[in-house]
Amino acid sequence: MDGLASLEQSEPSSRSTPTSLLAALAQNHRTIREQLGPHRLEVLTTFSLSPEHALGQVHVGDALPRAQSITDHALLEWASASSEPAAFRFMQENDHEQGREVVVVGETMYSRARHRNWFFGALQTDLVSLWLDELSHGVRDIVQLAAPMMRIDAAGSEPNRADGRQTLTFVLSTADTRDPTLIPNGHGQAWRQRAQVRNVSGSITLDRHSGVWLAADVRVDYSLDDGRGHTLLGTAGLKGTCEPSSAGTLHVSAPANASPTPERTRYELERARLLEGLTGT
Repeated sequence: MDGLASLEQSEPSSRSTPTSLLAALAQNHRTIREQLGPHRLEVLTTFSLSPEHALGQVHVGDALPRAQSITDHALLEWASASSEPAAFRFMQENDHEQGREVVVVGETMYSRARHRNWFFGALQTDLVSLWLDELSHGVRDIVQLAAPMMRIDAAGSEPNRADGRQTLTFVLSTADTRDPTLIPNGHGQAWRQRAQVRNVSGSITLDRHSGVWLAADVRVDYSLDDGRGHTLLGTAGLKGTCEPSSAGTLHVSAPANASPTPERTRYELERARLLEGLTGT
């Protein structure tokens, strides 16, 4: 909310700070569902990375960069109000034939890998919270990549939405100068120190009251030194919506023909059983 307040105070013609926008986008999914109630959250992300130039002479033992790309689609349908037991369906799949689907009804979690059968077991609250937060933070993550070379301009509000919510929309573009203080560091972030953002474009719409993001369409083009003398060109794109739903319009039910999740006895317990209480000397 502090980030939203900073963004609201910015004049339409002035530049808002990436730090303020990142703060507004850092809200976890618990906050989103408390603010929106039943909602539908959908995100399509695309990533690609390829050598800048055709590779020259190849020598034995050279580690050659290869073009890589992935498109990932995630959908969450959260059907319960904040005062009700959790009821939602979460689906994620990519264009590499990988995917999963999860349904939660109360304290029971149903899950299946892509093209596999359904299994059910006790709700794993920590794991599910991690998945939901990763999904809701997708917009923040791509903005974080763009931040060192990102300019933010207010594009105004939309006071006449059908659901009555007031919004703030911000346009993202490429800044004139790079701010290295906005480059994340820490575990797994070393590659960002070598990345050079070339172009930023898109827009993000926030709920004016809560700061929850409602729509996003962002693209970041960058180059990256792979540490072996090759320059790679990367593109990251995200299109997403997080829209409240009217009460009773989303329905989640337990999948039919689900089986109990297989369990394996822990190694220590299995060893104790096989040894019948004997211990080594």
